[in-house]
Amino acid sequence: MKIFTKSVLVAIAMMAGVATVSAQSWKDNPDSWVEVESSMWHAWAAADGTHANANVTISGEMTPAWFLNADRNGGECVIGAENVTWNLFADLSEYDYIILFGSGAGCRVMCNRIIDEGAWKNLVIGFNNTDPYWDEELSCLAIPLADFKTMKCKANGDGDAEGVKTGDERIDDFVHLHCLKNDWGGEFPVNISVVYLWKNSDPTGIKTVKTTVEDGAYYNLAGQKVANPEKGVFIHNGKKIVKK
Repeated sequence: MKIFTKSVLVAIAMMAGVATVSAQSWKDNPDSWVEVESSMWHAWAAADGTHANANVTISGEMTPAWFLNADRNGGECVIGAENVTWNLFADLSEYDYIILFGSGAGCRVMCNRIIDEGAWKNLVIGFNNTDPYWDEELSCLAIPLADFKTMKCKANGDGDAEGVKTGDERIDDFVHLHCLKNDWGGEFPVNISVVYLWKNSDPTGIKTVKTTVEDGAYYNLAGQKVANPEKGVFIHNGKKIVKK
């Protein structure tokens, strides 16, 4: 199991030749990532007790399920509201990416259920290079949160009180994360070590400056020079390589 800290990720980025003047891409500056914490989950409600849109207020704290760095099997929750409760969520609307490190396949990212027992938005992800969100360089999944704003819904049965059927597209202007949960049909177990969020602080598109360490030396993923590298993952002349 790979467990990355932000200091290690910054070292990887620097050794791989990325030095940022301002953030433009989610992977340019790992030090700007925000680690997802249980305190981000709340009970929410609008004035009339419904949840018709993003204009809801915090009505109380909640204690979400929290099983990072733990093997989770079919139907088990990794983090968040285990029952995908409509008014228990972490509001991710201000962020641009969610970044996950872990192993396994079949984990569901479940968002934007807006009424009790209503439809939700759902992605099934896998920590491997067959997943469209997989990043080979950092060995993680990076999902644009905008993908949840315009997405086909997953409904209960043929429909629900919203009149939404499975496969209907719903456009939202918010992203409310209910939970990460292992799919019943997934590859068991799934183990997620850490989850980050990233917000583009430079929407004007100021470019980053690339620098590359090309001294012929080998560095480990902590940014330390290795005299006689044998087996493992190393940074060499600005590129990540694997010695077997």
